[in-house]
Amino acid sequence: MAYNPFVVKERYNQIVNLEEESERSNSFRVLIPRFFIGKYINSDDIALDAAGGVGINAILMAQLCREVTLVDLSPEIFDLNKRMNSQ
Repeated sequence: MAYNPFVVKERYNQIVNLEEESERSNSFRVLIPRFFIGKYINSDDIALDAAGGVGINAILMAQLCREVTLVDLSPEIFDLNKRMNSQ
C-alpha cells in the first residue's frame, strides 16, 4: 500500500475526540513527555511541539520557556485546541 498523506490526515481528523480523552488521562504516553518537559525546558528555550494535538504539552512548555510553536497535521485538532484553550 502506497503512502497517502491525505488518508493519514483524514484518519487524524476522525479521531480528534479520542486524542482529547487520551491527553487528559494518566497514561505513560501522557506522563512521560510531561516529566521531560518539566525537567528539561528552561526559560530561555524555544520549543517545537510537532504533532502537538490538543496543545496541552505546548501550554506546559509555554509556561516554562520563551516561545513555543505547535504544529499538527489535522485542522480539526487545531479547532479543538482553540476551543479547549480559550476557556
